[in-house]
Amino acid sequence: MRCCRTRTRGGGPPGRGRGPPPGSGLRSRWRAGRRGTRRRAQGWVFSTWADASLQVGSRPWACVTCEGQSRLLSCDRGCGDGARRALPLPAGGVHGPVRVPRRQDAVRSHPHRERALAGHGGAGRGGGPRELPRPVRVPRGGRSPGLGSGRPRSRRGRRCTAVLQAGPPGDRTGGVSVGALAYTDHRADPGAWASSLGVSVEACELLLDADFIDLHLDLEVPVRLGGYRPGRHHGVSRRVRPLVGHTDSPRLREASFTGIVYDIATNPFRPGRNRLATTERNVDAAVARIESWPGDLVVVTDRAGYDRGRAEGRIAMWLSLQGGNALSADPGVLEGPLGQRLHRITLVHLTSSDLGGTNSPAGRDSGLTELGRRFVIACNSARVLVDLAHAGKRTFWETLELHDPSLPPIVSHTGLEAVRPHWRNIDDDQIRAIASRGGVIGIMYQSSFLAPVWWSCPRSAILDHLEHLIEIGGEEVAAIGTDYDGAIVPPHDLVDVTHHPKLVQDMLDRGWSEDRIRNVLGLNYLRVVEQIRPRSGG
Repeated sequence: MRCCRTRTRGGGPPGRGRGPPPGSGLRSRWRAGRRGTRRRAQGWVFSTWADASLQVGSRPWACVTCEGQSRLLSCDRGCGDGARRALPLPAGGVHGPVRVPRRQDAVRSHPHRERALAGHGGAGRGGGPRELPRPVRVPRGGRSPGLGSGRPRSRRGRRCTAVLQAGPPGDRTGGVSVGALAYTDHRADPGAWASSLGVSVEACELLLDADFIDLHLDLEVPVRLGGYRPGRHHGVSRRVRPLVGHTDSPRLREASFTGIVYDIATNPFRPGRNRLATTERNVDAAVARIESWPGDLVVVTDRAGYDRGRAEGRIAMWLSLQGGNALSADPGVLEGPLGQRLHRITLVHLTSSDLGGTNSPAGRDSGLTELGRRFVIACNSARVLVDLAHAGKRTFWETLELHDPSLPPIVSHTGLEAVRPHWRNIDDDQIRAIASRGGVIGIMYQSSFLAPVWWSCPRSAILDHLEHLIEIGGEEVAAIGTDYDGAIVPPHDLVDVTHHPKLVQDMLDRGWSEDRIRNVLGLNYLRVVEQIRPRSGG
């Protein structure tokens, strides 16, 4: 095992400085040593903290919990959660780490592991400073559609999810769920928040008291594609983070959001026969991630669920799909349980589909297809919001002609063509059409859709679009759909979700009334939510 730790003469892999020199004949043995080290590291759980409560996804042998007694939840690879069984996990106390084998049958063939399970952590480990709690190490498991957790691989090749510093139950570090989300509750001291952002206390107090709803959050994109850990606080940004990294669950709490439309994007290149099953798995995984923080987040489907979550101090999370072609193979599925879980569906995304045409230059807008017509009718029947963001103009108008006039359509995230001419933005006629049907339009934060010079776009551009929206469609049509974490570049002075008091301060400085501010922040969208699904369920 020393060969993968020791710097050898002649170097190793390019830029790494480890391993035998190329051509020495020892390279395959060195690689095998690294693989063996990884397997050995993966096969153990180290725990001396008897009060720990760890959850790392739905992976085999990757969950240590304590409710009076330490336990290790295990299941064989390939089995679902229902096949898991709880095994006692002896705590090492002050005697050092207790090692638990990956397979129970390995204990019989390895006597030293029997001693480890018996609680013998080694001589000379008790007393003095060593009585302090030790770190907890959780091995990395295989990929699973369950709870997401980033699993950084160390330079040595060991696969370990996190090393948690010792602390009381409820400590949250390393991106692993232990208790509640770790964030700063600014309600305790709005003045400190105002001082840190350079805004008035009035702006912070107004935001903290308002219904604050984001019509379009793409946090699921980095979670699914990059292993981003939504339960970990990734730090308040001081400069622009391009594309992703704008939010996480702790920062959403810190920003005082009361509601989020949590978007699940559809892969347009996935074969149609696989999309429905994949979508159901992705929805299940998103729900599992949200429900892993029951004290902070709650999945809702209607206004009643939102009101309950708000009263309990939790963020209400509505589920949405971006790309109706995820369900185009069987629109009738909206009449079943999946349709009841979904709050909104964006009809098309960046590419044209078998439902209709996109406004993206990458696609051609041929209007709403026959399948698209059946899909819109199915959405109306299931009382799922139809979102016309990304829709080409022909598809937009043909959808409105067919759409149930008693139900409001929306555009969840867009810019306005009159303020910033761009293929992605909607025109004044489209604004009037949505407003006349009681819908709302969310202004997004992508700089290139807001201003011509995207690399220096200020947050004032957001207000320019909102004010034009109010001028054309009225005060009740305006809302916010950030598109944070959806591969966007936000304004350079609104780089983080926790900076929204700055936007509220700008509204106050422009002479907006408190009622207008509250309407834009969330009340307009709540009116739509109640109209599409009244206070009748969860």
